[in-house]
Amino acid sequence: MLESNPMVLLDKLGFVSNSEIKNAALVLFGKNPFTIFPQCRLRLARFKGVDRTEFIDNKQISGNLFFLLNEAMSFFFKHLSLSGKIDGIYRDEQLQVPYKALREAVVNAFCHRDYSNPSGSVSVAVYDNRVEISNYGSLPKEIDINNLLAPHKSYPNNPLIANCLYLCKMIESWGRGFGLIFDECKKSNIPAPKIVEEYGEITVTFSYKTAQETAQETTQETAQENKHRLTEQQSLIIEYLKQHPNATRRELATTISLSEDGIKYNFAKLQQLGILQRVGSTKSGYWQVVSKIDK
Repeated sequence: MLESNPMVLLDKLGFVSNSEIKNAALVLFGKNPFTIFPQCRLRLARFKGVDRTEFIDNKQISGNLFFLLNEAMSFFFKHLSLSGKIDGIYRDEQLQVPYKALREAVVNAFCHRDYSNPSGSVSVAVYDNRVEISNYGSLPKEIDINNLLAPHKSYPNNPLIANCLYLCKMIESWGRGFGLIFDECKKSNIPAPKIVEEYGEITVTFSYKTAQETAQETTQETAQENKHRLTEQQSLIIEYLKQHPNATRRELATTISLSEDGIKYNFAKLQQLGILQRVGSTKSGYWQVVSKIDK
């Protein structure tokens, strides 16, 4: 039978000492822990661009660990791009940074942070090109920050909190947290996160391409695909216009042995594909090859 008395359950989990509830229980289960334990705080920010010059969203939230974890994950879904692909009859949706990697990083931040500093908090900052998750504290001396994937035991800074999260199946007890994060990033083809310890904080940074960079890559990929779809005559037209942007339809028709109507049709097709555009007027303008199909 499951234990129904909260105090007995807390005692079994090690959260009671001399009939007093320990701070770890407050961190995990407190209804309004901030009034007693101001460390139970989460800072959330979405910055415009790649620095801290301008906010899009900025808030501070207090609550127990489980509440704050849900708030952090909701913030990611609010501010990170979501993409989807069809896998059989199901739609598989993915964030810019893998959900499991973000969740593991945030859980680790709450689990292993230094709760002794009243002004401390866990911080989540989202930029156009990265996510930063920071917490007050330091890595155990037994763990080399430059070799986090090396086999190592678990050395939790807050063993009572860690044990509870382990029982809730939110963390592993074998020091595999960083390995799981790196594996998820590898699966999603994004760079491995950078982990830095400085100024009394540990920061995990996930990097990704900005929307502008992604759009540019998509344009180039589309151009490459278009290149392979071009007919031989269209390729000849493109190559000739690169050298002779002022060429007329009649000139092209003579050069590549095609009727003027055929040249007109291919001009329209190349413009539709986004490969060719007319700059200026019909009489005094010129043709411009706008896609990088030669690379």
